[in-house]
Amino acid sequence: WSPRTWVSREDQVEDFFRFCDGLHLAQIVDVTPEVVEAYRRDLAERLSRRGRPLVARTQQTMLVYLRGFFRFLLRSGRILVDPCRDLVIGKAPSTLPEVLTLREARRLLAAIDDADALAVRDRAIVACLYGQEQPSLTTTGQMNATSEKRVLKLAGGSTLLGYDSEL
Repeated sequence: WSPRTWVSREDQVEDFFRFCDGLHLAQIVDVTPEVVEAYRRDLAERLSRRGRPLVARTQQTMLVYLRGFFRFLLRSGRILVDPCRDLVIGKAPSTLPEVLTLREARRLLAAIDDADALAVRDRAIVACLYGQEQPSLTTTGQMNATSEKRVLKLAGGSTLLGYDSEL
């Protein structure tokens, strides 16, 4: 685990303890499944710093960390009963990234440095996604890019010439 992960987990568990302080719970053994459920409802109603409801993934992460913390306490003998044992954590919905407008795609392509072969590859991928010739890219083949010729050789022998001319 990275130090950042540990800090994040610590912050999430501390958030639960602040919630418990508001309920005047003095010890960890005072935490019941009802307290955990109240915390889950509190997360569902809580607003972020931006004034928006917490997204489902944030709520899920906070509850997963809390459940892991109580499992650790149970395994290490610090508590006798896991208050998260019946906690149902729903799966956060998958979200798709926003699609770039043609103008944004052009700005992105203009920002790519042609001196780097990986950047040339990235430019070709973005160009393909935004309406240029769409060669079939395979995950098993190799791609070779030559920036000075503005040519991209794709697996299977296809070649994409002047791939950024339209954008």
